[in-house]
Amino acid sequence: MTIFICRLNSFSQTTKADSLLILMQQQNTDAVKVDLLNSLSFEYWDVNPVEGLKYAKQALLLAEKINSKPGIAEAYTNIGRSYRRMTNITKALEFSFKSLKLYEELNDKHGIASNLLNIGNAYRVQKDFDKALEYLFKALKINEDLKDMVWVARCLNSIGNVYKDKKDYKNTLNYYSRSLKTAEAINDKDRITAATTNLGSVYGLMKNYDQALKCDMEALKMYKVLGKKVGISECYINLGMLYLDVYKDKGLKANLDLAKNYCDSAIAMDSEAGHLEGLQWDYKFLTTVLSEIGDHKGALKSYAYYVLIKDSISNGETNRRIAQLEKNNEEDLKQKEIEIQKL
Repeated sequence: MTIFICRLNSFSQTTKADSLLILMQQQNTDAVKVDLLNSLSFEYWDVNPVEGLKYAKQALLLAEKINSKPGIAEAYTNIGRSYRRMTNITKALEFSFKSLKLYEELNDKHGIASNLLNIGNAYRVQKDFDKALEYLFKALKINEDLKDMVWVARCLNSIGNVYKDKKDYKNTLNYYSRSLKTAEAINDKDRITAATTNLGSVYGLMKNYDQALKCDMEALKMYKVLGKKVGISECYINLGMLYLDVYKDKGLKANLDLAKNYCDSAIAMDSEAGHLEGLQWDYKFLTTVLSEIGDHKGALKSYAYYVLIKDSISNGETNRRIAQLEKNNEEDLKQKEIEIQKL
């Protein structure tokens, strides 16, 4: 079986990232360089998490050199984000909890909310939905209090993701729609695209094929303009799933061929972006498509890839380390409460 049927063209980074790279080449103080490196990491983590991680680690080294607590905290946040996008959940939670601790010491509400969001998203990957919603609703409340609508839209979208995984489609549509409405009100193109993508996926699950196709194609066009590989791969897999469902309902083989082509494209894009979480579901879906086609040998090989990636993401050691990280964070908070009471 040929896993990759095409090699997709690389997409240019955002104009903002290009501008930051130009600024990095100029003479700047170490403090300014830390800010620029952290900003670069934030721009890249969703487009190319490997690059995002690189810039965040550079920011961390420099921030530690000049003893900048805010710079260190932001670098930890960006490292956690990049690891989550690469589906290294142990590392993602490790750095998110470290960042959360620092931001609590700095009493930085934005930083606290950002890491609560990251932690909630990481728990969602681990399918601990109760924990995920606990942290996501905390993040949403803080951002609503701060009236930071960009991050309110992000939180609403993440909450919708959890409900979709729980197959609670009524709540899924509610939170995705709220996210889209909030993003449109502030013209946040990233969040508009993400919410449109997610609405397409849930419409597909609800068998509203026309609305699903409309959302998927709109989102794909927007992600290509933004140059976000992970988003593009999500649209490809959504379109593949949609055409497979149409094939099952209507029996047209052309739809089955389209499903496989979109799936292959998603695998190529997720491989290029180093997005393991996406690859896991890409191979699982490819297994289903190949079985429908009658390529049982290819389906077995694809399923083996799925199991391999799944096991690398969710294993016993990972879960034990996550539990220990949360325990350490709770103990730190209790110690702070004791110190406050003494004062």
